[in-house]
Amino acid sequence: MVAWKVALAVFGLTAEAARVNKHALDLGSEEDLAAEAAAEAADELFANLTHQIGFSLGKLDFENDHMMAADDEARRWPSELDAKFKMERLLACGFHGCAFLCEDKEHGKTVVVKVAGGKGDQGAGEVECGRAKFIHYAACGKGEAAVKAANSYLPSCDDYGTLKNGNGYLVLPMAGGKDMNTFKKEIKKKPLPIDKQKAVFSELVAGVYAMHKAGISHNDMHGKNVVVNDNNEVAILDFGLGTAYPCKKSRNQNGYARDGNMFYKYTAMVSDCGNKNQWPGVWIGFITDNGSYRRKQERCMEVLKAKWGIDKEFEEALSAVWQGNINRDMDQHFETLFKTKFVQKNLPPSSKRFELEGTEKCWTWSKEKLQKEMKKAGTVAFTC
Repeated sequence: MVAWKVALAVFGLTAEAARVNKHALDLGSEEDLAAEAAAEAADELFANLTHQIGFSLGKLDFENDHMMAADDEARRWPSELDAKFKMERLLACGFHGCAFLCEDKEHGKTVVVKVAGGKGDQGAGEVECGRAKFIHYAACGKGEAAVKAANSYLPSCDDYGTLKNGNGYLVLPMAGGKDMNTFKKEIKKKPLPIDKQKAVFSELVAGVYAMHKAGISHNDMHGKNVVVNDNNEVAILDFGLGTAYPCKKSRNQNGYARDGNMFYKYTAMVSDCGNKNQWPGVWIGFITDNGSYRRKQERCMEVLKAKWGIDKEFEEALSAVWQGNINRDMDQHFETLFKTKFVQKNLPPSSKRFELEGTEKCWTWSKEKLQKEMKKAGTVAFTC
């Protein structure tokens, strides 16, 4: 059963490689294009293999791990929460738990309740809720721009608790929209207008800027943790794997680079100038080198020049992010990119979708006031 699916995956690779070559005929030499096609083919091969293995075994999925199994207990809504919430539907599952769309009965509003799949500091509950609040309060000490970005693009936490079985849960404001994986599929069918492309990119930059100004690297930015709503507003979700920033070592060696990688993946998505990751990953590191990915970045930059009309300031700032040290670049250049005329011009007016009570104009707080509010955030365990 697996064999014929792998054969189909390989067949799909041939078509993908041909598409890559055709798309970039005017943007590189035959040698570069061959290397590019090989790199993307390797990417696609392992993506297809892991997907097919997961499908065949029934209990594995390499994007969402064990939570994807249809009979997994974590996918079942805990009935003990019925007194507080009316569950409408399951939204998604990840490594540490599942998220449900619910109505908060007491406050009469739509919320997301994330229920942990097991006990532990990284599961939904006090620690994760504290982390979400901590980022907002920490941004208070970093100026008005950081606060507005946090309030606009980083959902905080309303509440948390513990179920009878010991698993934690937390209550989040509803960010709404589609995750980047779904967004990508829709863009392939109907391209996003250029002004919307620029606005979403700028919001993505602003969200990462707010996190880093607050002293946190997200460390887990992938297609499921970034969502875009019907108004093309961005929200960055899930700080369960966040780490203190900067630090001399990281729990995830590539964590800092991961945050910046999302910028590349987004530009490649909307401009059809590349594919998948910015750098070689663990699956293909032994097959390809950085060269093919650098050529991919150059091709994307040429497409952005043609489609977005970018200036030299933006080109240099984005290049600095793309070319950051994949291992441990303590300065991922997000602030420089955020402050470019391009981002500032295309960034929509700040909203207050995720503002915490008391953070209005909190950049004027004294150090003592800030520390007091951060202490209220609860247990926070950001580590290197």
